[in-house]
Amino acid sequence: MPGLLGIRQFRSEDSIRRAFEKQDEAALTLWMDRQLDITFSALLRQDWIIDLDATVKTLYGRQEEARVGYNPMKPGRPSHVYHAMVLSLARLVLNVDAEAGNHTASTYGSDGIWGWLDARDREDWPTLMRGDIAYGNEEMMSGCEARGLAYLFKLRQSQRVGDLLGKLARQGQRAGWTPAGKGWETVSQQLQLQGWSAARRVIVMRRKIAQPLGEEHPAQLLLSGITLEHRGGEHYEHAVLVTNWREADLLAVAQLYRDRAGAENLFDELKNQWGWTGFSTQDLKRSQLMARIVALIYNWWSIFYEDGNRRGSWGGHHDEAAVSAGGGAKITACQPDEAEYLKCARESEAGGAVTGSDQRMVEAVCEACGAVEPVGALGRDADQNLSRIWEVSNGGEE
Repeated sequence: MPGLLGIRQFRSEDSIRRAFEKQDEAALTLWMDRQLDITFSALLRQDWIIDLDATVKTLYGRQEEARVGYNPMKPGRPSHVYHAMVLSLARLVLNVDAEAGNHTASTYGSDGIWGWLDARDREDWPTLMRGDIAYGNEEMMSGCEARGLAYLFKLRQSQRVGDLLGKLARQGQRAGWTPAGKGWETVSQQLQLQGWSAARRVIVMRRKIAQPLGEEHPAQLLLSGITLEHRGGEHYEHAVLVTNWREADLLAVAQLYRDRAGAENLFDELKNQWGWTGFSTQDLKRSQLMARIVALIYNWWSIFYEDGNRRGSWGGHHDEAAVSAGGGAKITACQPDEAEYLKCARESEAGGAVTGSDQRMVEAVCEACGAVEPVGALGRDADQNLSRIWEVSNGGEE
């Protein structure tokens, strides 16, 4: 590999620390932004989805902004937080910002998100923004709405969300539940929570479970998200999504959020295999720089590997390419148990023929990096092709 990439020598960690210690932070940031941009800019003129997430990096020394905050792996230990944006279908990191350990809330990463978007031409913007429970808040939703950007976030099950679940439980099947795949049912509702500027569309999902914790021992509280349909009835777990996407097909909406598992796999690789959590310096500047360097090298590897798959240089996708939660669908392979979802997408209002956009993503990035011959011009129709993105992300091919 070193010979293939023209690398004569690897630098040590201490060399990296010394090299960037006295460099101007703004100049370093601009330099890294330019390098990262090369790896994905060719993709941004077609439909794509931006995934948001924050990951915690535990610290053990005396680093700048090492603060105690939410740390599920090492509670009570100081940490840094990486707020990242990814294009998970193409397995590429778009940007990452390092923050203090008590800045896990999406509010602390929003300036970087909006700054990254606002600095780009509108044609380069994503078709939809997707995030977990940390992003289902007024600031993120109103920011998307003000920019005319579709979003799909998960909601915390607050008191008013719980009241809605109770209302639907009392209605039973009269609420209009429809199948959403993988054992889930779903229904669309309007809800306005305290602090929200307007009522918004929420997608309530439920799945039947055998018996919740607390049934055998009445003194125990039920798990969050468990609702009793009626006295002596069935038990369900719930998930609630909030969106301004006008897609009428609720199965497509539910599956599009489940496909976020691809982003989770990407973060797992970066943390546990690529060293995102293993490099620290005393100042935040160099810690952020190294996080972006790791992201850049990860992007190079993703391009290299996917181009090899496209050319048939090796057998197939690595295991981490699975992007469908529970389905096992890979980026370019349509699994039999996904046929139900593909059929639904083809029949939905916004759906269209499967176009193999994942293949064009690989080709476009490789072309921009000089790795392959030129390909045709890329098209984009953001308002009408979300279902097509969802279909392709589940394995559709031309």
